[in-house]
Amino acid sequence: MKAEANVRVEHRGQLLFHVTSQSKEEEFYVCDLSLNRGLGECSCRDWATRCQPRIRAGYAPNDDPHAERINCKHIHACLLWLGKEVVRRTNG
Repeated sequence: MKAEANVRVEHRGQLLFHVTSQSKEEEFYVCDLSLNRGLGECSCRDWATRCQPRIRAGYAPNDDPHAERINCKHIHACLLWLGKEVVRRTNG
């Protein structure tokens, strides 16, 4: 996803992250990947208005034709960061 390259992810412990705003770098969103049965939660408006209602309705990531709508770009950026970190640690 192109937008993920324009944000900075800061690991804050366990599955908690701060992700900078794409439009205002001095602002950040709080993402917690441990919430919502591991689907995560973000403090951005997109997550609250589009993603959260689908999660509450019981959608799973593969149940929706647009699975990315279960998570916002900030959650996607955290998952990408986490995957890269696992690869980095695995490769030493």
